[in-house]
Parts: sequence; C-alpha cells; structure tokens
Amino acid sequence: MQKNSLWKLQYCAKKKRENSFYIYQTLEIQNFIKRFFKIYRLLLNDFSLKYSNSNLEIFISYYTTVQSFKILQKNLKTKNFFLRSKPNYKFKTYKNILKPKNRLKLISFVKKGFLKKTICNNSTKVINNFSEVLLESLSLFLKKKIKIKLILQNLNKGISFRFTKEKLEHFKIILIQLRKFIKNLFFKETINILTLVISKVINLHVLTEFIAFQFSVIKKHNSFLIFLKHSIELLQKSHFSALKGLKILIKGRLNGAPRARNKLIQSGSVPLQNYKSKIIKSNTTSYTPNGTFSISAWSCVKD
Repeated sequence: MQKNSLWKLQYCAKKKRENSFYIYQTLEIQNFIKRFFKIYRLLLNDFSLKYSNSNLEIFISYYTTVQSFKILQKNLKTKNFFLRSKPNYKFKTYKNILKPKNRLKLISFVKKGFLKKTICNNSTKVINNFSEVLLESLSLFLKKKIKIKLILQNLNKGISFRFTKEKLEHFKIILIQLRKFIKNLFFKETINILTLVISKVINLHVLTEFIAFQFSVIKKHNSFLIFLKHSIELLQKSHFSALKGLKILIKGRLNGAPRARNKLIQSGSVPLQNYKSKIIKSNTTSYTPNGTFSISAWSCVKD
C-alpha cells in the first residue's frame, strides 16, 4: 500500500547535527503553506521543497475553484477597472447624459468594450497579488534570513488533455446521463476534477480536498453524495479511466444528524490486502458548523 506522496522535501545539511534542525524547519514550512492555502480555499496538488542554509526553493501546483477565486478577490486588494474612464473617450458626443436612457447606453458601451479585457486582467492580477502575499508571509515566517524562490503552477490553465473521437462520444453519453444535476453549482467542477483524477492527470489529494471544501459550504449533503456516486461509477467504467477502482469513505454528521455515520462510495475493485496491486491513499478533514468530517480515499492503478 502506498500513501499519496504529495510533499517532496529535500534539505542540504553541512553537519550531522543540523539534520534535526532542517527536518523541523521543513515540517514547519509545510504546515504553514497548508494553513495558508486552506485560508484561501485552494486545493494543493503537488509540492516540492529544497532547503539549504541560505536558499529556499518551493514549487507548488494548485487547483482553484469558483468560490476560492471569489475569496481571493475579496481578501486581496485588486483595482477595479470599471471605475477607470477611458482616456480618449469623448463625452461631448452624448447630450443629456443625466437622462436614464442615455445613461444606460453609455454603461452598455463601456461594458462591451472593456468586459473581456477586465476579466482576464482581473484574474492575472489576483494571481500576482496572491504570489506576492505568499512571498511576504514566508519571508516574515522565516524572519527574512533566507532567499526564497517560489514557483506556482495553476492547474486550471496548465492542464489539458485531448480525447479521441470514441472517448469524446463516450464522455458525451456520460454527461447526458448526468443531465438532471446540471442546475447544481458543483456540477462542472466535480466532473472536471473527477475526470482528471480518474485519468491520472492530477493527484488524488485534490479530490479529497474538494469534497472537504464542498462539505464545509453545503448544508444538505445528500444531493452532492448522490451525484458523486453516479459520476464516479460512470467515469471509472469509461474508456479513458486509468484506475481499476476508486473507494471513498466519509465519516461525520451527514445532513446535520445528531449522530455520526459512515458513507461509503466505491466503484471497481480496490484490494487493500494485496501486495502486488498499486494503491494510493489520501486523508483529509473538513471543519463545518455540524462538526468535523473525515474523508479518506483509495485508488487502485491499472498495470
């Protein structure tokens, strides 16, 4: 059995006595980055750290959801482009601007010209501000004694894989079978993450973190769990799946019940007592008003 290898740590010690110090320091940096990403509700996929006496190199790949992007926009101070007026804009062409009809024309004209540009610029500005905040907080955490090199990879932009015609048709049939869940807000994100996990493009830890995030937001969990069960069963049996089986165990007070109970979602075979099979495990906890939920997942990879 193999645990999910999310954190890859390396350190360079000159003396044997420094080993314990570097191990402690790397674990402290690891816990700090975990807490920082949980505040902004970002899902960690991969992490590598190289630590020496004077330098620190960090590589982080993460997945952003719609709600995490909203949290980033609220917390980080971003400039609103709609408040800026166009420099070469001629206001003299419009007469009687104070009238409601002409005011609506002016607003629609400005929005049509700037809407696409503002959305792209706003997203890049949020990411740049987030990296600056992370660098500043890390430097303060390490008391500004070490040079930090930070590399961030946003998986929403970096990941892309193409289906063949047969796989694409099969994927469309799966979406048609799940069409009754389209109105739910979590529909697109869950399908995106499940297809990436089942095709073994991203880490299993992203799925468990996403489920924990949804449990903290949603009050009634039955609709999400039913959708999750159907989508896992359909995607795991598809042509593009790289997994023999997927198993998810959730423990906690589901739907605000007075007592905790277990919910098991499984598709395919996940032999936990077999040494030959390659099994990856991931554990997370979700903190909600109804208490904590423990979410554990196992995936069996095809040979």
